Amino acid sequence: MRGGCWGLLCCVSFVLSSCGGSGGDVPEAAKVLRPGVGLYELVLPVKDELVRLGDPVDGRVWLRALKEIQGGAADPESKKTLDQRPKAEGLRFRWTGKMRVVKAGRGGPPLLSRPFRAWFLRTGERVLPAIGDKVKVAERKVRVKGILPKGAKAAPVLPDSLIRDPEPSFPWLWAGVFAAILALGAAWYLWKRRKKDGAGLPKPIPIPPGRRALIQLKELAQSLEEGSVSGEELVDQVTRVLRRYLDEALGLRTREQTTEEILRELARHPELAEMDRARLSSIVRQADLVKFAGQGADLRLSRELLEGARAFVLALEEKIRKKEKEAACA
Repeated sequence: MRGGCWGLLCCVSFVLSSCGGSGGDVPEAAKVLRPGVGLYELVLPVKDELVRLGDPVDGRVWLRALKEIQGGAADPESKKTLDQRPKAEGLRFRWTGKMRVVKAGRGGPPLLSRPFRAWFLRTGERVLPAIGDKVKVAERKVRVKGILPKGAKAAPVLPDSLIRDPEPSFPWLWAGVFAAILALGAAWYLWKRRKKDGAGLPKPIPIPPGRRALIQLKELAQSLEEGSVSGEELVDQVTRVLRRYLDEALGLRTREQTTEEILRELARHPELAEMDRARLSSIVRQADLVKFAGQGADLRLSRELLEGARAFVLALEEKIRKKEKEAACA
């Protein structure tokens, strides 16, 4: 009978604590905290506030926010307090989890909580110091016993270097900075090497306009005989070669002009004789008939256009050389 009552009482207690949120885990002292005040909760290995030198001590900070928590978020001052690390001589402190909101029982105020781990590296009465200014976590005193037997003369003191965090965080920031420096160094090295390699190369010798035009016409004639280019394509290529040659040799802008504009422009150049203008006029008018009037270009016509273009370039080149020679003698 007693066992049944005891089980029923436990069930009722569990239901009540469930209805009140997670308030069963909140210490009684934290449930009555005033706004803006917090406290330390320690899980000590032995009683009487006594811990062993250098042993890890787990605990939790409980804090009632200065302002009411809305939507699970506390005010900035409360968050800032639980981001600080308390510092004191002979103390090593590390947060071991994130801050969370806990409801202090049914109808109780929401509290902020964050777990930590601390190591005391000096014997005697030690203090977990207060945290924060506006939102303050009260200090907590702890007695630390030594690890040497009684009667030992040496004072048991552990250096901070003997206590390491069990899970040290990887220095991502410094790794990123180092990687960026390596990338910049590699880019600078490749740029310098490319610049050095390019400095030793000889500059290409420019091909004179007349020589380039004659080479291109010769390649077109070879393609025509091999059958790799049609008559219509050849006519279009011949006019392109002649337009570029006139632009570079006489400083014209034939690639932006119509056939009539080109012929009027050539009439004002003394370098061209009447026969040269007539030859060029025949070539461009025949090309217009093929390109725009749909007239076919058989093998005979294509050969005549190629020969006329070649003769025009050779005649104009001869006059340009003669003019340059006369200018040099004068």
